[in-house]
Amino acid sequence: MRNLQLVVDNKQTNTRAVQAGEARSSSYTINREKRLVAVCFGQKLTVEDIQGYAEALRRDPAFDAKFSELVDLTRVEEVTVDAGEAIELADRIDPFSPESKRAFVTLRPALFRAVRMHQILRSPAENIAIFESVAEAEQWLAPPKSSQASAGQVS
Repeated sequence: MRNLQLVVDNKQTNTRAVQAGEARSSSYTINREKRLVAVCFGQKLTVEDIQGYAEALRRDPAFDAKFSELVDLTRVEEVTVDAGEAIELADRIDPFSPESKRAFVTLRPALFRAVRMHQILRSPAENIAIFESVAEAEQWLAPPKSSQASAGQVS
């Protein structure tokens, strides 16, 4: 079982930041006002890291499964999640509602393929997008101000 360390709980901005795991392999923030969870993973991404993050979210009273999610994978250099584990993650471990908007940020081809697999396994797939920058992902996740809501999506 992973330990949680509360980093910030700012009631004025409705933001909560938590680091999950003893190795601090991930950290996330929950912004209740924006209805957004943002997570950043470290250099090595394992199924245990993702499970620990999912478990931490489920235990976090600020979390709502209908929130959107921004997943920053830009620091990840190694992934040890195989196809069977990816299916397990998508089917049983993922704490988010299938209707939640999910934005993944990566430039690495291996991670892009892993996220595409997740996108295919989760339905509806149009709620999951892959971006090359956090700014593009944030723009896509923001409530639409015009018809540009899907701008910046990498296909």
